[in-house]
Amino acid sequence: MYKMLILEDEIWISSLIQSFVKKNFEMVSPIVCCDNGVDALDILEKETPDVALIDINVPLLNGLEVIEKAQQNGSRCRFIIITGYKDFDYVRSALKAGVIDYLLKPIDETELCSVLNHIFEKLQSEQDTQNLLTQNSYLLKMQFFKQLFWSESNTGAIDPLQYGFSFQGNLFQCIIIKLIHQQLDYILPNTLELIYKDAVSMANHMFTEICYDFFCFHQGSLITIILNPSETARYKIFLQEEEFFDELLKKAQEQNLNLSIGISEIHHDNISSLNTAHQEAFFALNHRISRGLNKAIFYGKDTPLLSSHDPELLTDNEKQDFAKCIISQDLIGLVRWFRRIIEKFEQQMHVHESETIPYLPLLEQIAELFCQEINKLNFTSIDKTQMLNKLDICTNTTELCTAFINELKETLCTIQKKLSENKISASISMACKYINEHLSESLTLESVASRVYLNSTYLSELFKTETGKNFKDYILEKRMELACELLKSPMKISDIAIKAGYSDAKHFSKTFKKYKGISPKEYQRIYL
Repeated sequence: MYKMLILEDEIWISSLIQSFVKKNFEMVSPIVCCDNGVDALDILEKETPDVALIDINVPLLNGLEVIEKAQQNGSRCRFIIITGYKDFDYVRSALKAGVIDYLLKPIDETELCSVLNHIFEKLQSEQDTQNLLTQNSYLLKMQFFKQLFWSESNTGAIDPLQYGFSFQGNLFQCIIIKLIHQQLDYILPNTLELIYKDAVSMANHMFTEICYDFFCFHQGSLITIILNPSETARYKIFLQEEEFFDELLKKAQEQNLNLSIGISEIHHDNISSLNTAHQEAFFALNHRISRGLNKAIFYGKDTPLLSSHDPELLTDNEKQDFAKCIISQDLIGLVRWFRRIIEKFEQQMHVHESETIPYLPLLEQIAELFCQEINKLNFTSIDKTQMLNKLDICTNTTELCTAFINELKETLCTIQKKLSENKISASISMACKYINEHLSESLTLESVASRVYLNSTYLSELFKTETGKNFKDYILEKRMELACELLKSPMKISDIAIKAGYSDAKHFSKTFKKYKGISPKEYQRIYL
């Protein structure tokens, strides 16, 4: 939408122009009218219209004086003059003052539309360019933080100036906001975008004057704000952050959302300290269940320190026991395992004298391990993010642990049903998938058995019973299927042999001919 000002002291002309504009340009609103230069100057400053039609001969300040003063005040309005004078001196003075075009009275609708079309096309082009620059600037700055937070490269060599930042001094802080729906385990994208825009707008309002620079970005239900406070605002910024949280919480609750905010310490160091600040903010955010929703959680003040909180989460033996429960579809064993892990974890936390227990990192690791094991099956795939999102509506640790174990059990029951329909066990499904994905490698009964936590003799018998094929015949069949597909391309026979699991090309050719009745070269000629 474009805003318009009409400065015209003859009411009937002003009304005529309004009618022409409303008839032909729906995107113009509001249209503000006035009949003297002083009021026009005030409107130009307060309402910042995009386009102004200015009559030259008006009371108090004439049109040319209004345009001159407005431009001195920094107005970016596009001016069109309206005059009944045919003397070119007026037009020349107006054009020198930066007027885009002029219209002679009486106003002709076609001529007015032509002039306005030209201006609106130019405004749209400028807006498109600005949007592109803004988007490119955002993507460039996001690339900086991807390297800083998630890259293994040397972050000390990253120069923020090259990415469009104007960081000064050496104070840095990170804020991470988690949005949580009050009833559902997901948030609609347009709701996320709305709250993100509110967060950016409030950050602009509250942090611009006390920070050299700041940057906001969001990924899913997380909003991250990077602050570079000035030295004079070092202590004031905490008050601003609390105000920011209160205002954003109001906006979120209007959309049936809860939120939690993790806030890092202010780091007095170089730009690479933002990496530590980012970890601290996440660590604080991970205490949201034990601290309670709809709260700002300050690292150090409301949490233990990272350096003094590093308990072992899951040992290799515990991971193996967990995998065995999944492969054997042992729901009771899974529940018992989970309870043992929670008890051990809580004991470790008490030894570390922690006031609050961040369950979320532990549950995230269990969810990741669970997905890894389930995804080894030959027919299904799950994402840990989907599992963890369902925990967001939990308000205490009891709800959290109960919801998590229920999610594990429900998923496992679904897998059991699929396995039953396919008339195959989890162990054999997992073994088949492992074989299919590692055909180029050495595959022995013993190596595959160790992957599915069975002894080799039992795996051999179970494999034959459930697939109708013995172990070696299954591998040969899959390797020949792969070879046949690869032979439809101009790839070298020796390279195909390696991909099919044969280090010796001659042995591969002999085996292929015995299996298919023709040599690999003859088979390849059929398709090339």
